[in-house]
Amino acid sequence: MAQHEICAGIVRTWRNSPQISGQESYVRLDFYKAHRHSRLQTAATFVLLFLFSLPLFSQNSADPASIDSLAKTLTGDTDPHPSQLPSSYVVSASRLRVPSKAVTHLVAAQRHFLKMQLAQATQELDRAIRIYPGFAQAFCLMALVHLAEKDFTASVENAAHAISLDDADAYSWVALATAYNSLNEWTEAEAAAGRALEVNPPAWQGRLELAKSFYGEARFALALSTLDQLHQDIPDIHLVRANSLMRLGRPQEAAQQFAVFLREAPGDSRADQIQQILRRVQSVNNQSAASPSRP
Repeated sequence: MAQHEICAGIVRTWRNSPQISGQESYVRLDFYKAHRHSRLQTAATFVLLFLFSLPLFSQNSADPASIDSLAKTLTGDTDPHPSQLPSSYVVSASRLRVPSKAVTHLVAAQRHFLKMQLAQATQELDRAIRIYPGFAQAFCLMALVHLAEKDFTASVENAAHAISLDDADAYSWVALATAYNSLNEWTEAEAAAGRALEVNPPAWQGRLELAKSFYGEARFALALSTLDQLHQDIPDIHLVRANSLMRLGRPQEAAQQFAVFLREAPGDSRADQIQQILRRVQSVNNQSAASPSRP
């Protein structure tokens, strides 16, 4: 199946799903300007005219926490909740009899990837694919490698190919959603994340990407309600929640979430900007406290 046909099918499947039919509709705001920051992290900077003159920025899906957690899930290097499905490559290995050597190369690729040894990870994935060209999870991990390299288009292509090989693998759908969010293709990301949750409801990474797509579509209340269904403590979650709260005119709650994000991701390249926002919120608080109350 051609890539464009896969992507079109994703949108049709999710848009026709009853999960989305009753959701509130929001007007999209066109004030997105992307700025690249660290090696893995991309931030979009926003001007919040109705609250502050300082920029807000959204988390991009090429964040280390998002990619690392997905990579670990793919290769079984996690301790999943009992309600979660086993890691996807183990499922495929048992059902499709993936050669053990191919699986070994996939695990090696994941280890290189988590150390940001991207060239070595790519070499291991190429070896796995040569052994077993139908290895969907190898193409899924390749999509994450391309995310780390900020080659988002190649990431979409690899994730879509993984889906063409195994459309029941939730994490390939998550990888596709992650890539689309990184391209600011919010509708496509929403569709792919929704499909991931249909395939495997406990796949929390899919719910996080869904929340990011809602945020990108300026559906801030829906982004918050989606985050409320997550029970993980991941820096990305706090950042999406903080940005959504700011957009909804709730700066005090947003400041709390920004502070949590800084504690959990102290080396993040956006820390200075977040500190500026926190100082501005505190300044507004101080001015309000100093102002005499009116009778």
